[in-house]
Amino acid sequence: TDAFLAAEIALMGAIVAAYGVAATSRLGHEETSGHAELLLSTATTRVAWAASHVGLALAGVAAVLLVAGGAVGFAHGLTVDDPLGQTTRMIGAALAQVPAAWVVVAAVMVLFGWLPRWSSAGWGLLVALVVLGEFGVLWQVPTWLLDLSPFGHSPRLPGGDVAAGSLVGLVLVATALTAVGFIGWRRRDLHT
Repeated sequence: TDAFLAAEIALMGAIVAAYGVAATSRLGHEETSGHAELLLSTATTRVAWAASHVGLALAGVAAVLLVAGGAVGFAHGLTVDDPLGQTTRMIGAALAQVPAAWVVVAAVMVLFGWLPRWSSAGWGLLVALVVLGEFGVLWQVPTWLLDLSPFGHSPRLPGGDVAAGSLVGLVLVATALTAVGFIGWRRRDLHT
């Protein structure tokens, strides 16, 4: 049962990352449509505007995974007569997927910051990471390539061990990528 639940939670992490990609990709759409130029002509700074989108993407990913983990845990808990215990357990498992999804959001921010015309490539990146994670071992993809997926570094919970080092590493990678994206965004001109 734990193996099935862990697989479902891992897949949910990748699916919820799609929300993060959509929310962050919105930056590029706002820029090309001219909305960003109008908004940035007010007192709103470039960093504040982009941070509002990225912050919403990061918080949204965490919130959706929290709710999804709670729902899965509660449903499973009803079948094993432990709704509170299983809800708590599955929320923890779902939240362990958040840092990997944040890395994907941060990668989209890098694309927006440095290569704005390629912002929509975040969708291709997400699909590639999901396919790599789901089928990479089956296809005997080299380990170094499998290690590129942030989802491969998330703990498989419930039932597995919590790898605090991996979670901290993913958060650090997400933070660094986000910073790189903001540096690019601050340095470049608006594209319309």
